[in-house]
Formats: sequence, structure tokens, C-alpha cells
Amino acid sequence: MRKKVEASSSEQTNRSSIPSSSTINPPVISSSSSSGEVNVSADKTVKFLFITNKSTCCEWLNRIRIPIILTALRSGQYESAARNYNQYLMHACSLGQAEASEFEFVIISFVQSLIKLHNSMTIHGIYVWLKNIHQLDWSWIQACEHEAAGNLEQAAYEYKLLLNEHFKSLSMVNEKKEDKISSGLVKFLTQKVYDCYLSLHQWPELIAWNDACIKMQMAFLQDDND
Repeated sequence: MRKKVEASSSEQTNRSSIPSSSTINPPVISSSSSSGEVNVSADKTVKFLFITNKSTCCEWLNRIRIPIILTALRSGQYESAARNYNQYLMHACSLGQAEASEFEFVIISFVQSLIKLHNSMTIHGIYVWLKNIHQLDWSWIQACEHEAAGNLEQAAYEYKLLLNEHFKSLSMVNEKKEDKISSGLVKFLTQKVYDCYLSLHQWPELIAWNDACIKMQMAFLQDDND
């Protein structure tokens, strides 16, 4: 009973910390925008504080953006997470400071939040943006688009296809290093197959996929030992 109370208290703490950070963002955006598109009714003193300290507030927000995102995800506030992912990407790309591994992690988590929100259109927009602006043709995002749209069977098929191609490529001696997908993405795609089959209540397929994953992992470990 005590563990349940502690878990509930922790979740409430996570949830209560998100609104406070969300209320900071609009005044900062409002003070930096001359178009007047963002209409925030805030006290004059608060507005003055953010206007005079805009750069400091923005810098502070960008520093704590990842913790805000992770807290939002753990408390199930996917809209807040998605909004902060967008702000993080805009900031990182404007400075050109996004590391490859961190950039991929943010995109994966951003897409996961949008799947939870069933927002397939925004996921498609991310795919187009990555392809046209950053020359990254990440086909796994298209599979995520199917899942967000409710096409779970098609999504599971494409997830499995990507993973099968990945594990098959690992057995090729002359396979180029840059063609491999990261371990983080492999874990994400594997979980996505599970999620699709669970949502579809396709238990035989779920069991078969679990067995296939075990075999692929064992084969991969054996190749490493050899």
C-alpha cells in the first residue's frame, strides 16, 4: 500500500511541475514576437520581467528542456512533451549544436509522443522536414505515421521489415558502418511491433515475434563472440 501511495505522489509531482514550466514559455514567446500572433493575458509586471530578461529566460528554458520533456512523458502529458520537443529542435537547429545521437533520441521520442496523440499529419511533416532540410530519409518514421493513423497491421509489417533488414545486414561482412541503425532505434522499433500486436490483440503474432527477437539477438551475440 505504501508503494502505491509513493508512486501516486511521484506521479502527481511530475504532473504539477509541467504546468509551471508551460506558463513560462508563452510570455517569453510573446515578448519576442512582434507579430502579435500569441495572445497571452499576463500581469504587466510579469510581462516586463520576461521582456527585460528574455535572453536569460530563453537560455534557462533551453537548458532544462530535456528534463521537462522526460517529466511530461513519464506523466503521460504528451501534448506538453510534443510542444517542448518542437521548441528544443528549433533551438538546437538554429545553433547547429545538435549531436547525432541526441538528435535521433529527440526525434524518436517526439514521434512517440505524436503516436500517443494519434497525430499522423505532424509525423509526416517531421519526415518531410528531415528529408528535405537535413537529407535524412528515415523510413521508420513513415511506419510510425501508419501507427498514429490507426493502420496497426501495416505499421507492424513495416517495423518488422526494417528490423529484419537490419539484423540481416549485420551478418554481412562487407556491410558499411553508416548503414546500420542505432541500438536505440532497434529497441524502439522492436517495442513498436509489440505495441501494435497488443493493440490488435493478435496474441499468436505477438508470441511469434517475441521468439523471433530472441533468435535474432542470440545470433547477433554469437557472431560477436566469433
